[in-house]
Amino acid sequence: MFHVRLTKTKSKSTAVQVVQYKNRKTVIFKHIGSTKDKEELFHLKTVAVNWIKQHNPQLELFPSNIQINQSKQSITQEHPLSKVIVLNQARLISTHSIFIYEILLKLTQSLGFSRLLDGFPERQLLLDLVITRLIHPASKLESIKFLEEEFDIKYERNNNTLNR
Repeated sequence: MFHVRLTKTKSKSTAVQVVQYKNRKTVIFKHIGSTKDKEELFHLKTVAVNWIKQHNPQLELFPSNIQINQSKQSITQEHPLSKVIVLNQARLISTHSIFIYEILLKLTQSLGFSRLLDGFPERQLLLDLVITRLIHPASKLESIKFLEEEFDIKYERNNNTLNR
């Protein structure tokens, strides 16, 4: 998703850029211009917003109405409530399962299943496999790989036993 970024230059001007944040880094897609004048800065912001509207590869889940108010020299975004999501135009970027794992772990604790672990730490594997298979149904070995990849919980396979 593109953003308008304002940054100060060495000459004390304000630069207007269209940027995208990827992996905690700022990637500059378009340098719109630099100025010290407030009116010209407003014009550069307007150009940046229009550039984003034309070049944004990602559809908005909740479309925003960007209003440019020249008298107040501001750009505001309003997010109207929309109850319709067009699924054939939506794209899944990534998923993370850590939240559901933590919820299911707390649920098992509140139901008393964690008492089964008292004095038997090797039973944690059983609990982790149950939770993992609820999230991602697969074989035991595939579930162990999933535990390591998604939650950084590692078990080692030795002969016919698994050690955490």
